[in-house]
Amino acid sequence: MKHGLSFSRIRRVILLGSIGAMVCAAVVLPSSAPAQIQARGADPERPWVADADALLADGFLEEAERAYVVLSAEHGDDPGLWTRVAFVRLQLGQVAAAMEAAVRAHDLAPGDIDAILIRARCEAVAGDTGSAAATLQRGLELHPDAGALMESLTSIFIALERWPEAVGVLRELIRTNPEQPIYYMDLGRILLTQGDYGGAVA
Repeated sequence: MKHGLSFSRIRRVILLGSIGAMVCAAVVLPSSAPAQIQARGADPERPWVADADALLADGFLEEAERAYVVLSAEHGDDPGLWTRVAFVRLQLGQVAAAMEAAVRAHDLAPGDIDAILIRARCEAVAGDTGSAAATLQRGLELHPDAGALMESLTSIFIALERWPEAVGVLRELIRTNPEQPIYYMDLGRILLTQGDYGGAVA
């Protein structure tokens, strides 16, 4: 039976949408679950996490968090597990505990995109947008074409009013994903706010 939530859809709920809509008073990166939660047992690398993933997909957040913590006794060296713990704790409003889990996931797998994203999201939710930007930039050094990282970094740069850097990342997104109209719209909005009317309509 398929669930409505997927770690690739969770990644895009840690990520997508209009960049303008991503930026709130306290910067909140798009909240997406780890990229493997698709259906019961859908993560072939972690069949042991299927029941806990099903709880998360069905919206039983507290039960899912408890189930993941129980699994950590045997699978505490698995970064995907700690990414899930961080994600569900954020949904529960447990920011400090989520950060602890996100740091653990990232330390275990510094190059894992989901671990990078969840750490940056935790940092942003905690109000440390500078660290969130740095985490994403380090991730892009490892994955230069990772659209998920670029989208999140753009939202951070917009929130910090680092307009030239936001424009630069958006232009790279357009170069690598020219079929995505939302990137052109977001770039146009930024250029308009900067008075670059010619660039905005180009």
